[in-house]
Amino acid sequence: MRFSKLEAFSEKHQRRILIGILAFFGICFSLLSLGNHYFFRTYAYDLGLFNNAVYDYAHFRWNDNTVKLYQNILSDHFTLLHIPFSLFYRLFGSYTLLVFQIVAIIFGAVGAYRFHLLKFGKPLLSFILLLHFLSIWGIYSALAYDYHDNIIAAMMVPWFFLYFHRRKWLKASIFFAVILISKENMALWAIFLSLGLGLMYFRSKPQLKRALVYALVAAVYFVVVVKFIVPALAVGDRSYDYVNKYAVLGNGFSEIITNSLTNPWRIIKLLFINHTPEPENDWAKTELHAMIVASGGWSLLLQPAYLLMLIPIYAQKLFSNHALAWGINYQYSIEYVPVINFALAATLGWFSAQRRVLVALFVLVLTIAATFRSFDTRISCCLDRPAMQFYKKKHYRRFFDVSEAYQALKLIPDGVPVSASPVFVPHLANRDFVFELPFVGNSEYVMYLQNEYPEKITDKAELSLLHRVEKLQASPNWEQIYHQNFILILKRKPGTPAEEPVIFK
Repeated sequence: MRFSKLEAFSEKHQRRILIGILAFFGICFSLLSLGNHYFFRTYAYDLGLFNNAVYDYAHFRWNDNTVKLYQNILSDHFTLLHIPFSLFYRLFGSYTLLVFQIVAIIFGAVGAYRFHLLKFGKPLLSFILLLHFLSIWGIYSALAYDYHDNIIAAMMVPWFFLYFHRRKWLKASIFFAVILISKENMALWAIFLSLGLGLMYFRSKPQLKRALVYALVAAVYFVVVVKFIVPALAVGDRSYDYVNKYAVLGNGFSEIITNSLTNPWRIIKLLFINHTPEPENDWAKTELHAMIVASGGWSLLLQPAYLLMLIPIYAQKLFSNHALAWGINYQYSIEYVPVINFALAATLGWFSAQRRVLVALFVLVLTIAATFRSFDTRISCCLDRPAMQFYKKKHYRRFFDVSEAYQALKLIPDGVPVSASPVFVPHLANRDFVFELPFVGNSEYVMYLQNEYPEKITDKAELSLLHRVEKLQASPNWEQIYHQNFILILKRKPGTPAEEPVIFK
C-alpha cells in the first residue's frame, strides 16, 4: 500500500505528532500575535478598548469604555467572554486576550482533529486535515490584527460539531452557549450552523430535533439581545448600529429581509460586484472567492449543508458598506476556517482510502501556497506586511526604538487619565480613563507617536491629529516631559481644566 508505512508511523507516534504539530503552530501564532503586541502593532481599535473592558471587569464593575467615549462596551457588541477572561488579567496583563485567542485556535484545531479521527479512524488523514485547518489564511489575517471575539466563537464550532455528532447533548450545549455569548452576530451564525446540522442529520430524528431546538434558541437569543438588551445599555436613544452597515440591502431588518426575498438576483450579484463608488474595491470580493476555492472551499459546492452554514458570513462580509470587510483582511474570514475544513473532510469521504489522502495532500499544499501568497500581496487594501510576516526580520523591527518606548511608558503613573496614539492605548488601558488621540478629555498625560503614518500626513484625520498635538504643545496648560525617538509625552499642569467634557465613571 502506498501510504502504509506513513499510516503505521502515524499510528505508532500519534500523540507525539499531534503535540509536535500543535507546538509548532502555537509558536508561529505567538510570534505573530504576541510579537505584534510587543512591537506596538496593536491598536486602540480594537485591543485597546477590549483591554479597558477587561480591566474594569477584573475590578468587578461594568465598562463604560472611554476609548469609545463612554459607551458601555456591551452596547456596541454584546460579548460576555471578557468577563471570565478578566480573571487572568493580573497574570497576563495587556496580553490576556491575545493569549486566550491563541489558546482557542489550538483548542479548536484539536476538536477538528478529534472529529476527523472519529470519522475516518486513520491518524494520517486526520493529521493532514489538522494541518489544513491550521494553514487556512483566515487564522493568520485574524491574528495579525489585535483580538476579536468571533475568533473564539469560530474555534468552538469543531467541538460543537463533534459532540453533536456523538449525541453528547450537554457538552454540545456548553460549546453552543459559548458561541452565543461570544458576540451577538455569532448567535445569528449559530442559527445557520444548527440548520446545516439539521440538514446533514435529517434522517436521525433525535439529531434533527436537537438541531431545530438549537436554531430556535439562537434566534431568540439574537432577537432579545439586538432588540432589547443592546439598546437598553446604549447611551441615549440608540438602536443596534450594525444593521446600518448594510444600507445597500435596505434600512432596518424588515426591509433587508423583504428586499432579499423579492429581488434574489440582485443579492446574488452583490456577492461579486463592487457596490461602492471607489474603483479600488473592484476585485476584493473576487479575491475572497478565489482564496476560499484555493483553500478547499470548492468542497462547499458539494456539501450544501456546510454552504448553508456560511450564508450569514458571506452576507455580513460582502453586503457591508465597508469594503475592508469584503476581502481577506483582518478577522472577517475566521468563520470560514472550521466550515471549509469540515466540508473538505465530508467530501474526502467520497473517495477511496488511498485517493482521499492524495486529494487531502493536494489541497493542503494549495492552501499553504495561497496563505503564504496572502502574506506578501493581496488585492484587499491595507496589507501590513511586517504585521503578517512573522518569519521575517521586519516583523521584529519598528521605526522607533521599542525598548525606549517601554521606558517612556513608565513615565506615565498607573491609574492616571491618559490620551495616547493608537499603538500605545492597548498598553495603557489598565486605568479608568484612557482615550485615543485626538480626544484628550480629563487626561493628565498625552503620549504621541510621531511619524506613525507618514504616508497619510495629508489625510484629513491624521492632519487633524497632528494639529491637535501641536496645539497642546503650544498651550500653557501643558509641559513637555519627554521628546525623543519619535515619542512625545506631555503632562498637564496642576489646576488646569479638562480639554473636553468628561463623564465620570
